[in-house]
Amino acid sequence: YDPKQFDRFIEGNTAEENAALKAIANRIVNQQLAAEPVPLGLEIAVPERGTMLTFGRSIQVNGDRPMTLQLDLERTQRNTQWVGLLLSAVVAGAVVRLRMVKR
Repeated sequence: YDPKQFDRFIEGNTAEENAALKAIANRIVNQQLAAEPVPLGLEIAVPERGTMLTFGRSIQVNGDRPMTLQLDLERTQRNTQWVGLLLSAVVAGAVVRLRMVKR
């Protein structure tokens, strides 16, 4: 749509026709604005682990800008390498034991 073209479109019309066209355009715009869907809340499925948080208030965002979310996450168990080493030792021991039994 070019605003300069608008004047050329309505030049050949009478004032009555122009008023009718503007009324029709206003109705169409009002219907489109009324039919605009309301933003829905987010539905996120997260597996239940750790602390469960429940929000009792709807999220408020500006409809013209995208919503941003910043999460700061930390591991709760910091020294879990020993579990991997223990598991590796158990598997290695089982393999050695099986080879000794086969001989």
